[in-house]
Amino acid sequence: MAEKSESNQNKKKDEDEEDLELQKIRLRKMQQYIQMKKQSEEQKREILTLQNKIDMILKVLMQPDAYKYYKEIEKRDEKLFQQITSMILPPQVINEIDLLMSYLSQGMLRTGMIDLTEIQYIERQILGIGPQIIIKKRKQEAKSLNSFLKEE
Repeated sequence: MAEKSESNQNKKKDEDEEDLELQKIRLRKMQQYIQMKKQSEEQKREILTLQNKIDMILKVLMQPDAYKYYKEIEKRDEKLFQQITSMILPPQVINEIDLLMSYLSQGMLRTGMIDLTEIQYIERQILGIGPQIIIKKRKQEAKSLNSFLKEE
């Protein structure tokens, strides 16, 4: 009988040790899960760079179609994109970008001030493209006003 009680105690001791090990494993897994969740949250939190701040401000200042065209220019020609950005937000304004961000968060910036025509005008100005008048007569090629006047 003493052997049975001893074996029962050993079994109980073994079960307690197993439970303790399981608890330790669960605790480690929970800590790993919590740590992974913290890392993913930190990655989600966007650290605003200067370019992100500029984009946020320009998105508010521009009308949606103008902003879309502006972003298309970025894909086509990076240098032109930078020049347009510097014309809209000169270096003096960029130096005060944090002040603009605070105005943005308070809703003090007017939305949609810059339209598509203005972006296209700035683009043409930088590229050196002037206004053109094109004349097309029936069954003839289209000609610029200058070449048309020279012919006549």
